[in-house]
Amino acid sequence: MRKDDPKEKTHFRSGSRVFCINGEWYFASREGDKGPYPSEPAAEKEMHRYASEMGHLKELKQSLTPDESIEEFTLLDPTIWDDRPDAV
Repeated sequence: MRKDDPKEKTHFRSGSRVFCINGEWYFASREGDKGPYPSEPAAEKEMHRYASEMGHLKELKQSLTPDESIEEFTLLDPTIWDDRPDAV
């Protein structure tokens, strides 16, 4: 929770963060909906990868000294998580 967030807030939860719209799959995150993905398993895989990267990014931010900048770092290339043999 951020300092300026309202203290009282109603949270709505569904069974899954993965959802389908017009045959395309997405997942919901704090930063907004991500997608589309071709299948539910692909969206779930990407959701887990995204959550892992965000966790690593948070740890990195906490480990920086005052003279270091987070802009020096980038998130992992998503193609390294691709199972297809032709993926880079």
